[in-house]
Parts: sequence; C-alpha cells; structure tokens
Amino acid sequence: GGSHDSSSDIDECSNSIKFTTPKEKKGKIKSKEAKKDASQDNNGQLDHTCDADVLCKECSENYYKTKRKCDWLRCIICQMWLHEDCTIFDTFCVVCS
Repeated sequence: GGSHDSSSDIDECSNSIKFTTPKEKKGKIKSKEAKKDASQDNNGQLDHTCDADVLCKECSENYYKTKRKCDWLRCIICQMWLHEDCTIFDTFCVVCS
C-alpha cells in the first residue's frame, strides 16, 4: 500500500462555477478536459464556451443571474444544466426522465 499526493486543481477559467454532479452529490465538479496548449492565440478570443453561458434547461435562468441559493445538476442524458429545484430527479431533467 502507498499514498499519493493529490495536487491542487487549478482552473483556467477564473470564474469557475461550482456545480453538483449526480455521482458526487453536493460535491464539486472536477473537469478532466485535456489542457490545450495556447498555440499562437493572439486574438484573445476563446473558442470554447465558458461557464458564464450556462442556462437552466427548465427555467432558462443564467447561472450568474440566479439570486437564490440553489445547487445545479447536469442531466446524464442530454448533458444540460438545471437547478436542483427545477427537477425532482437527481440525474435527469424533466424531459429526459
């Protein structure tokens, strides 16, 4: 047996959003996306959509405009985000359930 040190996660996006996942309820999402090397991107424009554009599938509310304290979850079927209050399921949205 042995123990290995877990390095601290560094998010590229400074405005990282803490969502909950069906697997880890009330936990943090750890994105395992491969880090792309910045190959001569002088335009300063990002190709990928940042979390700022995340909308609830049910009520279409933007994450940053959400006033209430509510956890977000992701449907495992359609991969869309929604408020925990907007569905009675832990892993599905209303449509995919």
